[in-house]
Amino acid sequence: MMQPPRSCAYWHTRAHSLARLPKAPALKRTSLALPEAGLMVASHRGQTCAELSKLLVGSRFSLVMAVSILQLSDSHLLANPLGWYRGVQPFVALKNGLERALLQIGRPPNLLLLTGDLCQDESWAGYALLRNLLVPLGIPIALLAGNHDHPQLLRACLGRVAHVAPALIPIGGWQLLLLDSHWPGEVDGWISKAQLHWAKKVLNNQYADLLVAVHHPPEAQREGSLFLDRLATFAKPKIVLMGHIHQHWRDTHAKTTLLGCPSSFLQFKPTQICPLGLPHQCGARFVELEADGTWQETLLRWPN
Repeated sequence: MMQPPRSCAYWHTRAHSLARLPKAPALKRTSLALPEAGLMVASHRGQTCAELSKLLVGSRFSLVMAVSILQLSDSHLLANPLGWYRGVQPFVALKNGLERALLQIGRPPNLLLLTGDLCQDESWAGYALLRNLLVPLGIPIALLAGNHDHPQLLRACLGRVAHVAPALIPIGGWQLLLLDSHWPGEVDGWISKAQLHWAKKVLNNQYADLLVAVHHPPEAQREGSLFLDRLATFAKPKIVLMGHIHQHWRDTHAKTTLLGCPSSFLQFKPTQICPLGLPHQCGARFVELEADGTWQETLLRWPN
């Protein structure tokens, strides 16, 4: 699992320094512009993001930490980049989807999140295709294993260039918790008590706003009805981003918003009305996270 350095704060992709802060004497409030495509590491000389932010505000500065996540899901890649599965060329569809999604949002996101079922044939070559497609974009990457994945091959092939679940990623003023719901040999998912114990440990004393990414929705998990309740005993996620269901889907659990993502490959019969009226089209989701804890999401669609 990739671990961000803890000794300094910088932008993961371009290593922009925070040392050059504007001088404050003539200004009561100054915003520090941050790069478009970067991931914030959570400490500065031993201080957390929250402590650093308070320090800057106390010095009459305001650190702007609005960040964004582009979520794609269920690519079902094959070892052959031109191979066909269920009447679709998965790699061609994913490549086209990335181009369409980036064009629609108009700027690089701070993080590219792929929520599982990455490689249908669970092959090294399939994961290598994914690596060779994503790494040149220069955007930080987070990956989940789905039921159509080989978690060990996924980590071996992409673990050095991407965050692979389970992981906790600081992003702006938020934390992104990646959970691994892969259950070997099963279509349904499972998040074990051991993984929830790990999540509780890494979230201890974390006060940033939290979002969670997991491949299987609660309804498709073993003991899924208890998953969010158990998570709520030690964390208060605002959003849960999910894959697996190949469609737009939105619900709430207590104060948490649950968001299912369309597939870049092929859509299942929808159970909810698509807000764009295009349930048959491939799609993605774009989530923007503000420093004050507010957020907004945009459903993206494009022709197959």
